[in-house]
Amino acid sequence: MANHDFTRSNWCLGLVTGFVLGCGGGSAYEPTASLLVNWDIGGADCTDVGLAEVAITLSTADGEVDTVWAACQIRQYLFRAIPEGAYTVDIQAFPANSDVATHAGVVGNVTVRAGAENVACVAGSVAGGALATCSPIHLEEKAVDYAVAWKFRNGELCSTNGVDRVEVYVWDEHNRNVDSQSCSCDLSSAELAPGVPSRCMDDGMHFLLYAGNYTLSAQGWNLDAGSATFWADHKVAVDHVASPGAKLILEDCSSKPNTKLCRLTR
Repeated sequence: MANHDFTRSNWCLGLVTGFVLGCGGGSAYEPTASLLVNWDIGGADCTDVGLAEVAITLSTADGEVDTVWAACQIRQYLFRAIPEGAYTVDIQAFPANSDVATHAGVVGNVTVRAGAENVACVAGSVAGGALATCSPIHLEEKAVDYAVAWKFRNGELCSTNGVDRVEVYVWDEHNRNVDSQSCSCDLSSAELAPGVPSRCMDDGMHFLLYAGNYTLSAQGWNLDAGSATFWADHKVAVDHVASPGAKLILEDCSSKPNTKLCRLTR
């Protein structure tokens, strides 16, 4: 298995009747209850989406209780000998030989009671082992925090080029506009209206994107002239491991015009 950053606690793993068993070691937990955790990936097999293993973390309001590992395709993990109480179950799924989780699922308010086999479900827990009526925790793809920065082809600064703001539009491979954002051209002074969470940071304009191919279209706006005077159009491939972001090259509309992105008045 991959060498992840999680610390494995004193649990033992075994394969029993089709699911993984965890057993507490030492005197860390009193043997009071069990909790069965199930997961799925929208009906797909783990191998179909390239997932090899999952990290399952149990936590309470006081903090993390334990993190264990299991093969993704097993789809079940049975915690034994855990204290009764209310838990949050967090599942992070990893491709083979990767330390980056690409899918995840979280469910809270999982109540564990002594004397019953408790099952973690998407709506909490079902006591008494009612697995048939319990929907598994769905593992969904995690979005990538993708930073888009820019510079000018002529090497000049925003102020020298008369560009006040840069607007970036994100198009997916089906030519659908999935997001857009406007930031100050000078990212060191980027800000939005008070009280509005800003995605404009000093390292770029931030988007949450899923793995795939995109086109980034940008306009550099001179607000006094009321028109776009610079532009960029760039194709990028986003993935979970090697996609920290992109840097766009802004072209001057006067020397290299673009009919779609230049001289559009507000």
